[in-house]
Amino acid sequence: MLQFVLVLLLPLAVSTSPPKADKVVLSTIVDGWAVGMKLEALDRLHPDMIAVATVTNVNGKNVSITFDNWGDGFDYTTDKADADLHPIGFAMYIKHPQKMYKPHNYKGGFSWKKYLLETKSLPVPFAAFTQNQTKGMPKDFYTKMITTDIIQPGS
Repeated sequence: MLQFVLVLLLPLAVSTSPPKADKVVLSTIVDGWAVGMKLEALDRLHPDMIAVATVTNVNGKNVSITFDNWGDGFDYTTDKADADLHPIGFAMYIKHPQKMYKPHNYKGGFSWKKYLLETKSLPVPFAAFTQNQTKGMPKDFYTKMITTDIIQPGS
């Protein structure tokens, strides 16, 4: 199990403007996962929904997530390799019929690039997901979500 502490500068090398002094400080990273990182996850109470989620705990092979601004009644803990967890951009890539649900009460169109900067967050790295979780999604698609202002459909 790989563990280390990481401090990264925003804006995540996603902008052509000079970096700002804002810092993202992550807790210990375990196999690519750290508290505060963002991902897309299936809402188990509403299995037709994929929504924006944040890692709240990493414990060995398990990870706990919360759905951003949806209240803790939807939170769950699962294996990091669970097929319900996905890299950012997944719902758009698979053309999910319900689209991707942005954080509750989020104003305006949702783009991953903008949201990561607003929340001073990093996404769970693409390499941390299994093939079962990416379902053929290429890393380039994931990178595009971070580096461009693509507004998610339905937002």
